Amino acid sequence: MRLIASVVVGCVIALVLGPGVALANGFYVPEVGVKAASMGAAFMGLADDFSAIHYNPAGITQIEGVEVTVRLADAMPMASREGRVLFRGATDYHIPVSSEIEATADLVHHWAPGFYAYTDVGSWKLGAGAYTVAEYGSKWSGQSVWDDLIEDYATLPDDPAGYRKVMGAPPDYDTSVKAYMISAALAKEFAPGISVGVTGHALYSHWKVAYGGWHEISYAESSEIYPWQFEEDATGWSFGATIGFLWRATEFLSIGATGRLPISVDHDGWVKIDSDVPELQSPKQNEKFEMTYAPWYGGGIAYRDFLMEGLTVTADAHWTQWSELQKITRVTSEELPGDTNVTEFLWEDTWEFGIGFDYRLSRSISLRLGYRNQPNPAPDSTYNFALPQTDKSIIGLGVGWRQDVWTVDFGLVYQLSDERTIEQGRILDPNNQLGKHLEDVIIPSFSLTYGF
Repeated sequence: MRLIASVVVGCVIALVLGPGVALANGFYVPEVGVKAASMGAAFMGLADDFSAIHYNPAGITQIEGVEVTVRLADAMPMASREGRVLFRGATDYHIPVSSEIEATADLVHHWAPGFYAYTDVGSWKLGAGAYTVAEYGSKWSGQSVWDDLIEDYATLPDDPAGYRKVMGAPPDYDTSVKAYMISAALAKEFAPGISVGVTGHALYSHWKVAYGGWHEISYAESSEIYPWQFEEDATGWSFGATIGFLWRATEFLSIGATGRLPISVDHDGWVKIDSDVPELQSPKQNEKFEMTYAPWYGGGIAYRDFLMEGLTVTADAHWTQWSELQKITRVTSEELPGDTNVTEFLWEDTWEFGIGFDYRLSRSISLRLGYRNQPNPAPDSTYNFALPQTDKSIIGLGVGWRQDVWTVDFGLVYQLSDERTIEQGRILDPNNQLGKHLEDVIIPSFSLTYGF
């Protein structure tokens, strides 16, 4: 009977993963939970450790007694851009300057801490957590991005010597999206093997952006380009909830489902634009805008002792409504120059699939492996290298050690980027994204749990 059930579960997993298409995490980097991340984030049907507060709050009923966990992850993106930029020069013949771009982002450490605690309250399980759900962004030196354009612009053939002048240092790019949760979860096993849970969230969001471009002024005997630098820094609080269901159908098979509601955050901060061109300048002023952290809904299965004793196999599928993120519209006391009051995203809804393995090597040690395939939610029309979104194949590895009241987990996730090539775009805009884009991300993580 167990063999037949194992084969059936294997077929279900194959069908779930069969389409071979998964869609991206957007801002949600890194994953919550060390064990879950090393298992391809396929955790809704298992949900048997501290990260259940995020993946499926019904799963916290599986935590025995009182438990406290600290966790830390470090997301390290490694992005590069290789392509071409076309800039229309203000010459007598209006000939565009065409320049190659080869740039590499700075290595940045995005630290993601977390703290979790669980206890029993009568027949209910109560949990609390303060943890990171988004720690994402990239940093680029303006000199690295624009050095070739600057050289090519100043030395265009057939122009008189000194005709073209660069009047300042190139703008830098630094994008950071941070979101932290303070959560409380409540769950109960209402019938044998059937649990329901809910998590209430208070979300703190921090949006910080710096980017820029060039403006050209043509005179009778010369042409000059001036840099402009846009900067903003805004924060906000909001509230949301996650609802979960877990059915332990048999001793070996469990099925879970989770839904997290959208969280719209009203941000409040400042914005400014620096430039030596008066009509591009905008002194530092207050701004407000709304941004939504997308809801997601999904389900998963887990099968313990799959084909062999000690092997647990999981598979998840979930849908993220990234279409909630269409644009940011800034409300300021004075209108910003150009089109900078609005940032368009036009992101698309996505599906995501994952599979994970946990093998209990001994009473104390478990080995883990996971895989997830993630195409991205951002269309070419709004893609920006300062906030890279590329298709990724994600591989997770992990090891867990348990001894008496202590549990230690280590995980390593490698997000391997597919090459994203944009062949059409804003051709005569110096900020266009034509060319090849890559962004690999390495995420080591660690957690320590004490249970009593």
